[in-house]
Amino acid sequence: MGRIENLKPWPKGVSGNPGGRPRKKLIDEALEELLSNENSEIASDIAQKLLEKARNGDLKAIQVVVERVQGRPHPQMEISAATCERPLSELSDEELNSQIKELTAKLLL
Repeated sequence: MGRIENLKPWPKGVSGNPGGRPRKKLIDEALEELLSNENSEIASDIAQKLLEKARNGDLKAIQVVVERVQGRPHPQMEISAATCERPLSELSDEELNSQIKELTAKLLL
């Protein structure tokens, strides 16, 4: 057995395992392997079924097809300083910080 005189606990707030337990993707890896076989028709069959469902009006299938082909849409937010009576360039640092706090609170709702 080794010596324990030099062992020290981790400092407060520091993890001994910062990455955590590695996540296993057994099912993902198995699916990827099965779908990547050159002679496999599984991927083609799945794609055909998905398109068939989308064509018949299945909204989830439509969403999956659109996201796979065009990518997920990025959310858009409009931020304005319409609550200010004066242009932002005329505001003091304190007033600007107040405006930032108000806008941040609105975004977090």
